[in-house]
Amino acid sequence: MNIGATYWSQRLGALLWAAFDRGAVREEMQQLKAVGIDTLRLPMHWEDFQPRPERVSSMALRALEQALELAADVKLRIVPSLLPLAVAGAIHLPSWVTSASLA
Repeated sequence: MNIGATYWSQRLGALLWAAFDRGAVREEMQQLKAVGIDTLRLPMHWEDFQPRPERVSSMALRALEQALELAADVKLRIVPSLLPLAVAGAIHLPSWVTSASLA
């Protein structure tokens, strides 16, 4: 039986990709595995990975690569989810998505 959860870092929260802490993520993934979780959805907030239409964040991609390596070490399956940030029922798109210059 698979038991999954959406990963929300206890220490980093929404700053997971901007302030990635390999040690904290490793510890949290080990704790999740220890309580029986075997699959994690990794929310990848769009603006963290693509801050501008013509730019992809190499820092966020490196953090994602590290998170995937840590998950593999702990034997967690990962479901990456690239999505806009949803907070309190509101969807927050990158500012450049809604700018008049793109319309």
